Amino acid sequence: MPTTPVFIKNSLGLMVTVVMISVCCLGYPVMAANESSNPQDPNQPESGTQALRGHHLFLTQAMDQVFSVIESIQTDPNLDAQAKQRKIINFLRVARYGPQNLDYFSIIDPQGKMVLDPYNPQYEGKDLTEFTDLNGQQMFKDILVAIDETGEGYVNHQWPRYDQKIAVPKISFVRQHSKIPLIIMTGLYLDTIEAYEQPFTGLTMPFEDDFTNDRKTASPVTQ
Repeated sequence: MPTTPVFIKNSLGLMVTVVMISVCCLGYPVMAANESSNPQDPNQPESGTQALRGHHLFLTQAMDQVFSVIESIQTDPNLDAQAKQRKIINFLRVARYGPQNLDYFSIIDPQGKMVLDPYNPQYEGKDLTEFTDLNGQQMFKDILVAIDETGEGYVNHQWPRYDQKIAVPKISFVRQHSKIPLIIMTGLYLDTIEAYEQPFTGLTMPFEDDFTNDRKTASPVTQ
């Protein structure tokens, strides 16, 4: 089924268009700044370093576009704080991207409680700070540490692929919004990471929507 590009009415649509242009122009300096704090391992091939930088940039561009939409919702004078947060959650519940339009965004709060996971709604509302993956890693504690130190960061962990049950290695990019108590997460599964060597092409939506209606689940967008 063909996907439908993100069309957000009025100022929201304009904001998404503007950010796509700005990401293309400014995305690499942002990535370079992040990479500067992680010197290259002398035992790691240069090609691997370049590939990792490209995957980080892919995630950064996806997150930047989401944050531009969040900002347009946040500055809507017709919505109160509760309505804004609900609209943001509904938007992220259906937003998808990536080679198969299956990649998605999750939300936790600053205490480690899951607010949104489109593929694993059974976790929503639960405190996951003590959650451990298959390697015994407390990934959500690591996420909170990254947020506390820099406001964003990358965390390697194990997590089920989309709606499957078996956890696989994943790299997640997390960022906290400065004005609302939400931490946004998105990531790539390492066993299929070669598929993300193509440039980021933007978010897609299953349908045009103003994201005001609550949804408990959302079907993945398929091509």
